[in-house]
Amino acid sequence: MTNAKVCIVPIYITAAILAVVAAYFSDKVGKRSPFIIGFLLMMAVGFSMCIGTDPKENPRVVYGGVFIAACAIYPAFPGVITWLSNNLSGSLKRSVAMALQIGVGNLGGVSNTGKPFFPGWS
Repeated sequence: MTNAKVCIVPIYITAAILAVVAAYFSDKVGKRSPFIIGFLLMMAVGFSMCIGTDPKENPRVVYGGVFIAACAIYPAFPGVITWLSNNLSGSLKRSVAMALQIGVGNLGGVSNTGKPFFPGWS
């Protein structure tokens, strides 16, 4: 395995555990918004660390920023989808809204900086 693959494993394991723990506690408390807002702020800190640091000069800060951002992304977005589904009544309305939210969110990968987009070429 390459060094990059070995470095990413702790991020994914920690993020997955954090997602389950956040889901449990947000369900126990009965509130989603404080958890979502907290994780979105945490995500902003992680992305700021990545953007504000030169990876050649200080790669450990960038790795820490990726770690923080990933640990915030994993619990935040399932919480948003759950929050949406809890606020809609009727299975048809709920399923269409969730499909739209996930679909529009995935369209973010299509937008780029003027390069041609070819499906399947990421």
